[in-house]
Amino acid sequence: MLKMPETESLPRVYLVGGDMTWNGEITETFDGRYVVWSSGDHVKALDEMSSVPPDAVILEENMPPKGASYFLGLRRGIERLKNVPFIITGERGAKRIQAVFLEGDTYLSWPCTDQELLSEVAKAINTTVERSWEKLPEIQRKPLKMTVETYHNISEAVAKGEPVDYAEAAESCQALVEAVQSNQHNALLDLVQAHHSYTYVHSMRVATLLTLFGNDIGMSEDEVLTLTTGGFCTISVNCWCPSKSSKNRENSTKTNGCRSRSTSSTPWTFCPKTKTWPRESASLPNSTMKNSTVPVIQRDCATVRSTPSPAWRRSPISSAP
Repeated sequence: MLKMPETESLPRVYLVGGDMTWNGEITETFDGRYVVWSSGDHVKALDEMSSVPPDAVILEENMPPKGASYFLGLRRGIERLKNVPFIITGERGAKRIQAVFLEGDTYLSWPCTDQELLSEVAKAINTTVERSWEKLPEIQRKPLKMTVETYHNISEAVAKGEPVDYAEAAESCQALVEAVQSNQHNALLDLVQAHHSYTYVHSMRVATLLTLFGNDIGMSEDEVLTLTTGGFCTISVNCWCPSKSSKNRENSTKTNGCRSRSTSSTPWTFCPKTKTWPRESASLPNSTMKNSTVPVIQRDCATVRSTPSPAWRRSPISSAP
């Protein structure tokens, strides 16, 4: 019997910084996308994160008492936090503290826009999730690794107005079909929901369900592969089709030395927690998929704009020398 994943909870992000206004602004930006914890006390923060590891940590470079490098050094001794990505925000640059970075840690130059911060967090979480797949059995690892790479390639191709490589998609979906036929569908549905890209997760769910459907009604192997690939590509392409008016939305303004984008020049991955869904006229490029006779259908698609928000116009209060 098919076991659908339970409703996924929002990813957890822990903010570690001595400036509570900084914490409050980031918490507001993350509202509806993440569950946010915060603390200005490094001992309390390490204790809480050790008990329940978050999906990502944002660390203020000037975190008291001795700054980010001291905090990251303490983190190295906590086994449960070694696989949690840390994003350090600051103005001094990463070179000073890279020596204490672990795999997955990144540095985000300050000031930055809310969209840049959101993108960095999503990237950090996804990279960690994808890295965890390396430890899975081959029958599970192969379809996950191949399909997420194909998803990224589709996203890039559509954003650039280039043809989608249907042959590559079919090869990735072949691994998915084989996994489903080996009764790995429940495991795959559970594993994929940890990924932060809702579009990719939805594509995998649709493709998995279509594989089960095709097998159940007695389709041939080739027909099942075509059905699975079509489902995976349809979701991925339609959620990434570029807006005709995107070029008109690239204007940026200067606000206290920071870029404050009123709208996004690139469609966002669909987020189920977004409160509004502005719809714009959009169509795919007039091209056909490589190695395929399947036509590219033109249709309207929803894009998510970044909403106006503080452009991180100031630096955190310096609390360390």
